[in-house]
Amino acid sequence: MGRSLLTIKDLHIDYRVRGETIRAVRGVSLELGFGETLCLVGESGSGKTTLAMAIAGALPANAIIRSGEIILNNVNILKDKEHPRKLVSLIPQEAGSSLSSFHTVGQLFLGLAEGKLRE
Repeated sequence: MGRSLLTIKDLHIDYRVRGETIRAVRGVSLELGFGETLCLVGESGSGKTTLAMAIAGALPANAIIRSGEIILNNVNILKDKEHPRKLVSLIPQEAGSSLSSFHTVGQLFLGLAEGKLRE
């Protein structure tokens, strides 16, 4: 395997909300090589957006990265806060407008792979 574009190691992220701690990301590890595609699928509230915001450097002020590493293009961006994240874009979507109630998830992925969505 060649050099990785993105490596995440044992990432833990919490939120502080009204004095309570909410564990949003628990022990996520992954590796993404150059030219590869990664799709995160999970239930609402499972930490997908929090993970994406951490990679993009867009976590809200009440988020706490407890431990772990995010290595983007060989730079640990959690330690190097000045590193430009030009390789990362985050396009948030409203769940209600993201998925079609008329198609299965499999049909949606096949449609994306083929560049179209079959009715």
